[in-house]
Amino acid sequence: MLRVIALAARNLTRLWRRSLLTGGLVAIGVVGVLLFVAAAGSFKAMMIGQITRFLPGPERGLA
Repeated sequence: MLRVIALAARNLTRLWRRSLLTGGLVAIGVVGVLLFVAAAGSFKAMMIGQITRFLPGPERGLA
């Protein structure tokens, strides 16, 4: 197992530009997914709020 880690470390340092590019693209992808999930959750909450705003219910004392 130690040989595999040493080989991986050697390859990361030998091809440092490709490793940096890959790491950067992975980071950009993770940020993109997080932003999409946050925007979708916010949009869903806004839709539910607008749909239920004018519905009478027990919490408004109308039922």
